[in-house]
Amino acid sequence: MDNVKKGIASRILGRNGGSIRNKMSPRLRRQNRIAWFVIGPMLAYFLIFSIIPLVMGIFLSFTEYNGFDAPKLIGFDHYIDIFADAEFWQILWRTFFMSGMIFIISNVLSFFLGLLLTVNIRGKTSYRVIWYIPSVVSLAAISFIFGLFLKPTSTGL
Repeated sequence: MDNVKKGIASRILGRNGGSIRNKMSPRLRRQNRIAWFVIGPMLAYFLIFSIIPLVMGIFLSFTEYNGFDAPKLIGFDHYIDIFADAEFWQILWRTFFMSGMIFIISNVLSFFLGLLLTVNIRGKTSYRVIWYIPSVVSLAAISFIFGLFLKPTSTGL
């Protein structure tokens, strides 16, 4: 068993126990650097604007904080207060009910509209035209407005 583990470890770490990075070819290392260069800004953005605020929000939910003084740790008091409030449960029920109804109605309506666009029924082309008019009209309107803005006259840019 130890020979099997040693064999796997030697394949992962290399024959002399070194890291995989030392065994990468220069081309693969360059591609790795390019990949980190491309993905780095997105990871930094995600960390700064998603992960850090999420962690801070969770931390601050366990504190009494007014924005000016230092946060005072109070534990689960906020959660105990909210779960003991009858209005919270009523609001939570309404939220789940509305979300469920919107989900069901929108999916059923979408299914039937999609069915109208695919089955062979009288007026199928009319349904398709009505369905795609908002996309075409908005694109045409935006094109017209940008054409006015970018016109090389005294009224345009």
